[in-house]
Amino acid sequence: MWGNEGYRFVACIIYLRGQKLLSGGTHFGWGMIFFVALGLAVSMGCGTTPQLPESEPVTPSQPRPDSLEPSFDPFEYSNPVELVTDGMTTISGRVQSATDIEVWDLGSIDAGSRLVVDVTGSNNNLSIGLFDQDRQVMIINHNRYNSPDPYAVLQVPQNVKELYLAVSSDPSEASFGDYTATITHNGNMDITDSQLQVVVLDFAGSDSVRIGNLDPIAIDAFQASDLTPDWNSSDDTAAIKQAVMQHMQRMYAGLNVEFYFDDEEIPAGQSVTLVYFGGSDPHNVGLSSSVDYGNFHRDDTAIVYTLNFGKYTTYGYDAQDIAAGLANVAAHELGHLLGLNHSDDVADVMNVSPTVATLLTPKYFVSTAKLDTSVFATGDQDGADRVYNTVGGNWNTVEDVRQTSAETYDLLSRDINARAATTNDHAQEPCLAQ
Repeated sequence: MWGNEGYRFVACIIYLRGQKLLSGGTHFGWGMIFFVALGLAVSMGCGTTPQLPESEPVTPSQPRPDSLEPSFDPFEYSNPVELVTDGMTTISGRVQSATDIEVWDLGSIDAGSRLVVDVTGSNNNLSIGLFDQDRQVMIINHNRYNSPDPYAVLQVPQNVKELYLAVSSDPSEASFGDYTATITHNGNMDITDSQLQVVVLDFAGSDSVRIGNLDPIAIDAFQASDLTPDWNSSDDTAAIKQAVMQHMQRMYAGLNVEFYFDDEEIPAGQSVTLVYFGGSDPHNVGLSSSVDYGNFHRDDTAIVYTLNFGKYTTYGYDAQDIAAGLANVAAHELGHLLGLNHSDDVADVMNVSPTVATLLTPKYFVSTAKLDTSVFATGDQDGADRVYNTVGGNWNTVEDVRQTSAETYDLLSRDINARAATTNDHAQEPCLAQ
């Protein structure tokens, strides 16, 4: 029974784990990455919390420019921090403007370490990001439950050469100011094995599709004729569905993600994520339940609003182009459910602002895709690497497919733009959000 003698935050921890087997050696992916969604819970009967050793407050050691230049690298101006092992380290800094980024170099982190980064007292809607030595994002957090202050938890099963903490303005508003953060370090956490993710591509329609906290909607079964009357046979519908499946399998090749149609038998005992195809929306071409860092919820839902693609058939694009676009959106929304953020690379699966031409060009996971500024002001994202850390797979296959896709992307992009130029002027028209 719940009592009411006191309160404490309860952390819902989501993890990532992986290791990559490469020819000539072993390459380990970043281990368990935890995103903590905090709620307030009542506690009772709690014992006294042991006092952890603490550091003296650490402040920035060097000045840094406030620059929007593309060549500016805030990591070059990082402030070194010597973490207290099995204790708490306090840092105090200031985000000087809406474009400023303050970076702390936390040094190398041993296998099994667990870090809790807790920003308090800022009330300035700041954001934090944890990045590896290659500037690859590991986790982003803008705020916690009922507070603008960010909070994040990280654990890695293998040694990390360099771990960075970046603090910046919240991307949604021009916020800046002073802040204090405590970094709690301890180790020896168990590592959970990677798990297969089963995904059903559902073209059958449903009376009740719920995405996140939105009200449920009803969608009809997908028919190619809903996009254009010219595609009025069952063969047209089947061809588009099959092409979508092939694109999805290519983009996630080598990753431990299995795809099924809605009428296929699913392996027993597996959690299933559903990606629906149908309906329309005035603001989005697709939508997912959340950015699920670590794939904690393996029975999520997403939707591709297929009726929004109807107008693209009037621009002269054919069924294979439309199928590539549907698959791109499906892969993008699935990426969110596997913990991926938006990127700013038009070739990347997680690109957030495509034009019509780039939406319909087959995408892939770019290894150094820049984070979109709506997510964080700096850093890259390797979507395949992060998904691999969650579900596992065959990294050699991931790299082989990525190389092939990169080599063909430019050719496919030029082809679709060339064909569009002969029939319409909509190739560079912005698309709805995804």
